[in-house]
Amino acid sequence: MATWVEREEKGEDRPHILLNQYRISSSVTLEGKGQLKFTSGKWSPHHNCSQFATANDTSIRGWDLRTMSQIYCIESAHGQLVRDLDFNPNRQYYLASCGDDCKVKFWDVRNVQEPVKTLEEHSHW
Repeated sequence: MATWVEREEKGEDRPHILLNQYRISSSVTLEGKGQLKFTSGKWSPHHNCSQFATANDTSIRGWDLRTMSQIYCIESAHGQLVRDLDFNPNRQYYLASCGDDCKVKFWDVRNVQEPVKTLEEHSHW
């Protein structure tokens, strides 16, 4: 459960979010040109949940939460904004993404040069 609280911390009033009464001890900053638009983030059900993927603008990035480092980046994953992504629960390296370019793409995160498959049958929301 997440709750929004305002608590005094080291003499400062700073609002923050509590997750199950535990505070997040690490954070990652998304960097890029201009104001990035973060649209989705998903935990990988594999690798002991130590990997997380983010969709921001037209890119998809994978993060190793043990080292807080980026492990892959799919620049221009879609021609327009990436709307959502999800991991395949049955195949540990597979990720699906969809974007405003009306495409669904399937990726193998070990080789992100191009998608494994692209579906272009969606034409509207």
